[in-house]
Amino acid sequence: MPAEEKDANASAYEAGHIERLHGRNDIDSIFRRGKRIRGRNINILYMRRSDNRARCAVFVPKRLGNAVLRNRARRVLRENLRQAAHPAMIGKDIIVLCRKPVTEKYLEGAKKELREMLDRMPGV
Repeated sequence: MPAEEKDANASAYEAGHIERLHGRNDIDSIFRRGKRIRGRNINILYMRRSDNRARCAVFVPKRLGNAVLRNRARRVLRENLRQAAHPAMIGKDIIVLCRKPVTEKYLEGAKKELREMLDRMPGV
Protein backbone atom coordinates (compact mmCIF):
# COMPACT_ATOMS: atom_id res chain seq x y z
CA MET A 1 0.00 0.00 0.00
CA PRO A 2 1.48 3.39 -0.94
CA ALA A 3 2.48 5.73 1.91
CA GLU A 4 -0.01 8.41 0.79
CA GLU A 5 -2.88 5.93 1.03
CA LYS A 6 -1.81 4.80 4.51
CA ASP A 7 -1.65 8.44 5.65
CA ALA A 8 -5.13 9.06 4.25
CA ASN A 9 -6.50 6.01 6.09
CA ALA A 10 -4.83 7.08 9.34
CA SER A 11 -6.20 10.62 9.12
CA ALA A 12 -9.69 9.30 8.32
CA TYR A 13 -9.50 7.07 11.40
CA GLU A 14 -8.33 9.95 13.59
CA ALA A 15 -11.25 12.06 12.39
CA GLY A 16 -13.64 9.25 13.39
CA HIS A 17 -14.57 8.38 9.81
CA ILE A 18 -16.08 4.93 9.65
CA GLU A 19 -17.70 3.73 6.45
CA ARG A 20 -21.07 2.04 6.52
CA LEU A 21 -21.16 -1.66 5.79
CA HIS A 22 -23.47 -2.37 2.86
CA GLY A 23 -24.30 -5.45 0.85
CA ARG A 24 -26.08 -8.62 1.74
CA ASN A 25 -23.09 -10.82 0.88
CA ASP A 26 -20.70 -8.91 3.15
CA ILE A 27 -23.14 -8.92 6.06
CA ASP A 28 -24.00 -12.62 5.63
CA SER A 29 -20.32 -13.58 5.56
CA ILE A 30 -19.73 -11.72 8.84
CA PHE A 31 -22.66 -13.53 10.48
CA ARG A 32 -21.34 -16.89 9.19
CA ARG A 33 -17.57 -16.57 9.63
CA GLY A 34 -17.03 -13.56 11.89
CA LYS A 35 -15.90 -13.59 15.49
CA ARG A 36 -18.34 -12.52 18.21
CA ILE A 37 -17.90 -10.47 21.38
CA ARG A 38 -20.88 -10.73 23.70
CA GLY A 39 -21.97 -8.00 26.10
CA ARG A 40 -24.96 -7.45 28.35
CA ASN A 41 -26.93 -5.33 25.88
CA ILE A 42 -24.85 -5.44 22.70
CA ASN A 43 -23.10 -8.08 20.60
CA ILE A 44 -20.27 -7.18 18.25
CA LEU A 45 -19.48 -9.36 15.26
CA TYR A 46 -16.32 -8.61 13.32
CA MET A 47 -14.16 -9.97 10.54
CA ARG A 48 -10.74 -8.85 9.32
CA ARG A 49 -10.39 -7.10 5.97
CA SER A 50 -7.52 -7.13 3.50
CA ASP A 51 -7.21 -3.32 3.63
CA ASN A 52 -7.17 -0.74 6.46
CA ARG A 53 -10.74 0.50 6.10
CA ALA A 54 -13.20 0.21 8.97
CA ARG A 55 -16.78 -0.53 7.94
CA CYS A 56 -19.66 -0.80 10.40
CA ALA A 57 -23.35 -1.67 10.47
CA VAL A 58 -25.84 -1.39 13.33
CA PHE A 59 -28.76 -3.82 13.67
CA VAL A 60 -31.74 -3.30 15.96
CA PRO A 61 -34.32 -6.13 15.61
CA LYS A 62 -38.03 -5.31 15.35
CA ARG A 63 -38.81 -7.12 18.60
CA LEU A 64 -36.89 -4.43 20.53
CA GLY A 65 -39.24 -1.51 19.91
CA ASN A 66 -41.25 0.47 17.40
CA ALA A 67 -39.67 2.15 14.36
CA VAL A 68 -39.03 5.46 16.15
CA LEU A 69 -37.14 3.75 18.99
CA ARG A 70 -35.18 1.49 16.63
CA ASN A 71 -34.12 4.40 14.40
CA ARG A 72 -33.06 6.45 17.42
CA ALA A 73 -31.05 3.52 18.74
CA ARG A 74 -29.32 3.13 15.35
CA ARG A 75 -28.44 6.84 15.26
CA VAL A 76 -27.13 6.83 18.83
CA LEU A 77 -25.09 3.65 18.37
CA ARG A 78 -23.64 4.86 15.05
CA GLU A 79 -22.62 8.14 16.69
CA ASN A 80 -21.14 6.25 19.65
CA LEU A 81 -19.09 4.16 17.21
CA ARG A 82 -17.84 7.31 15.52
CA GLN A 83 -16.91 8.95 18.82
CA ALA A 84 -15.37 5.80 20.28
CA ALA A 85 -13.16 5.21 17.23
CA HIS A 86 -10.70 2.60 18.43
CA PRO A 87 -7.42 1.35 16.92
CA ALA A 88 -8.81 -2.21 16.98
CA MET A 89 -11.45 -1.17 14.40
CA ILE A 90 -8.89 -0.54 11.67
CA GLY A 91 -9.03 -3.21 8.97
CA LYS A 92 -12.28 -4.81 10.16
CA ASP A 93 -15.90 -5.08 9.15
CA ILE A 94 -18.00 -4.69 12.30
CA ILE A 95 -21.66 -5.35 13.07
CA VAL A 96 -23.19 -3.99 16.28
CA LEU A 97 -26.27 -5.99 17.26
CA CYS A 98 -28.70 -4.79 19.96
CA ARG A 99 -29.99 -7.45 22.33
CA LYS A 100 -32.17 -5.57 24.86
CA PRO A 101 -35.26 -3.39 24.38
CA VAL A 102 -34.34 0.18 23.52
CA THR A 103 -34.91 2.64 26.38
CA GLU A 104 -33.32 5.92 27.43
CA LYS A 105 -31.41 4.16 30.20
CA TYR A 106 -30.07 1.63 27.69
CA LEU A 107 -28.90 4.34 25.29
CA GLU A 108 -27.07 6.18 28.09
CA GLY A 109 -25.04 3.09 28.99
CA ALA A 110 -24.47 1.97 25.40
CA LYS A 111 -21.42 4.18 24.81
CA LYS A 112 -19.59 2.83 27.85
CA GLU A 113 -20.43 -0.77 27.01
CA LEU A 114 -19.42 -0.28 23.38
CA ARG A 115 -16.07 1.17 24.44
CA GLU A 116 -15.42 -1.76 26.80
CA MET A 117 -16.23 -4.25 24.07
CA LEU A 118 -13.94 -2.51 21.58
CA ASP A 119 -11.16 -2.72 24.20
CA ARG A 120 -11.66 -6.51 24.22
CA MET A 121 -11.38 -6.73 20.42
CA PRO A 122 -7.96 -8.01 19.28
CA GLY A 123 -5.77 -6.17 16.81
CA VAL A 124 -4.58 -3.08 18.63
